[in-house]
Order: sequence, then C-alpha cells, then structure tokens
Amino acid sequence: MKPRTLIILGIVTAGTAGLAAYTMVRESARVTARDQSGPAFAGLGDRINDVAQVRVVHGKDELTINRTADGWAIAQRGGYPAKPEKIREAVVALTELEFTEPRTSNPSAYPEIGVQDPADGADSTLVELKDAKGGRIAGLIIGENKPGGGFIAEPTFFARREGEPQSWVARPGAGTQRLEASTDPMQWVERSILGIGKDRVKSAQIVHADGQGTVLVTHDTKESADFRLADMPAGAELLFPTSPERVASALAFVSMDGVSPAAEHPITQPDSTAEYRTFDGLLLTVRAKKDADKTFVAFDAAIDPAATTVEDATKKEAADLHARLSPWVFEVPEFQAKNFMSRMSDLLKPPPGEKPPNLPEGVQPMDIPGPPQGPIGPAAPPDAPPPAVPPQPPPGQQPSPVAPPR
Repeated sequence: MKPRTLIILGIVTAGTAGLAAYTMVRESARVTARDQSGPAFAGLGDRINDVAQVRVVHGKDELTINRTADGWAIAQRGGYPAKPEKIREAVVALTELEFTEPRTSNPSAYPEIGVQDPADGADSTLVELKDAKGGRIAGLIIGENKPGGGFIAEPTFFARREGEPQSWVARPGAGTQRLEASTDPMQWVERSILGIGKDRVKSAQIVHADGQGTVLVTHDTKESADFRLADMPAGAELLFPTSPERVASALAFVSMDGVSPAAEHPITQPDSTAEYRTFDGLLLTVRAKKDADKTFVAFDAAIDPAATTVEDATKKEAADLHARLSPWVFEVPEFQAKNFMSRMSDLLKPPPGEKPPNLPEGVQPMDIPGPPQGPIGPAAPPDAPPPAVPPQPPPGQQPSPVAPPR
C-alpha cells in the first residue's frame, strides 16, 4: 500500500475515533443530566419555615417581600402587608416543581427559551427565596412556556436554577398550573380595603373644600328602608330614588388600585371630606384628593363623640381600622371616588334643558317616549283613518269576476 494511502486512512481513522469520543461524551452528559431530573429543589420542603424573603426580578423591575414580626411586608410599598397565602403559594410551587427533561447549557442559547439572567429587555423572571441572614435557599429563572402536543398539553415551561448552566423543562406540581411570579405589588396584596354595610350607616356627610354645598344623607332607624337627602332645594327632585343610598353605601365595598405610605403621600388639603356615622357609634372619615386622572383617599376611624353607648366590640373595631388604614393613602377606582365626593347636583334632577350630571362629554341624554297605551296595549294614533271597506254590489247582483294574475 502506498504511503499516501496510509496517511489518508490514518486521518480518517483518527477523525472517526474523535467523533465517536465526542458523541460518547455528549451522550454521557445528556444521560447524566437526565439522571438528575426530579424535584427542582430537593429538601426545600424541610426549609419552608426558614424563608424570610421572597424576591422577584423581571427586567429592570424588582419586588422584595420581607417577613416581619407582624407578617409579610412589601418593601417597594413602604412595608404594606402582603397576603400570606400568596407567599405560601409561591413557596409551595417551588417545592413541588419538577425538572423532567434537560435542555441547553449553552448561555448563548438561553434567550431562545427565555432562561437568561434577568436584565433590561429580557423576558425571564427570577424568583428567589432567602433566609433571615440573606442566604439563598432557592432561586429559579422562569423562561417561556414549552409548546405541547396532543389535545391537552401539559403546563410545562423552561427554567433554570439560578447560578447553574443547565436548563430544563419544568413541570408544576399537581396543585399548580404554573409558577406565577409578578413584580407588580398589587398582585401580592388584598385589594379590598373596607366593607361597612349601608344598614349600619346612620348618616353620611360630605363637605367640599371649595364651599360649594354640603351633602347630608340620613337614615332614621336601622329598620327603615330609605335614606333621606337633607336640605333639598325647593321644587328639586332626586335624580334617582336611590341617589341618597348611593352615598350611604359607599363604604360597603372599597377596593384599591394602589397604595403608598401616608408619610410619603400625605393628603393635607383634601378636595372633600366625608364623615360616616354608624348606629353603633363608629365614625369613619374619608379625605379625598384628585390628582390628574387619579383619586387618592385617606381613611381614619374613631368612636363617634356623639354616641351615647358604645360596645366594646365597636371600640375594638375602631382601633383596628385606625391601625390598619390610617398609615396609608390609597388610590381608588373612579366610580368609587365619585361616591365619596358627591355634590348635591349629582343627586338631583337637572333643570329642564340641561343634561344630568356626570354624563360623559359628547353624550346627550336620551328621552324617547314610548307609544301611548290603550286598555290592553298600544293605542291607535288619535287621527288614524278608518280601515278601507271594499265596495259591495247592489242587492241581487253578483260581483264581477276577477281575472287571476298571469
């Protein structure tokens, strides 16, 4: 055999051996990674009580929730309380999460499945649990949903343990569809602020800072059905029979769109101040302030000085409401804010020719009368002519035949 041929055969043999070795190493790495599938964070269930901080990062946004002596508090909202069940859901979801299939460990390929380190413009989300000393208990980078096949696809997604190169297909536990983690503080709080039923309200008074009128709504007894609007102008009529009730029931369900510490966002010069007095001696004050297209309110609770007898349960309620609400200023939805800031003109029918208050700009009130009613239905028009009667032939004469249509 010629020397040239031997050299070529040697090169081919070496290349084949090298390719086989590379394939074996790569397959061995895949097998090793697959063997490591299972719980994403083994042993996390034993350390649940050690979790003292939940941190969520998405792009430039960050949310930190710390465990305090009084419960869980959101750092980005001045320590406003977070819902304990939301924290529990996040921790349990990490505890039950499983890694099922290995994916890329090449950092340059991370963006393809969304598991790159969180940074400005990245779609990934980091969820991190820390202990009281700041030590990391668990950290997961959540990527994109994994496309599924079949009629019902599994709710799997791509993920990677923080600080490790290997990425995975992750499958939530039986009790969760997907590990949801948001940097929006409103997703972690109880958005319902207050619920005092209208049946408890004895009176509601709204005073406006501009001096343009005061609204006073009263309820004679707890058993009476209707609320009365005091000091109505002579000849005025309510816009709706329930207009006074709308003011009195403003506290029945109050929700928020945002919250901040009162020390950082004080309402020192409110546009209006509303006072709600209950039959059992509770006094709740609502100070409201409009700022552009948002309305902010501050609540406070106390015992009504005019109340003659106040039970201990009401005193405790007043103290609890004061402690829970007075340190904060809340942004409330516009439809709720209108109830706290009602004017007399909002509750009365407008003079003839004027549109009702609070009607959107460009919308005209509709006044379409229905047809006049007869004894058993719509009456006929007053000047309607009698129905036509076809002419009759003289007695004894047969009617002329009519040719059928062609």
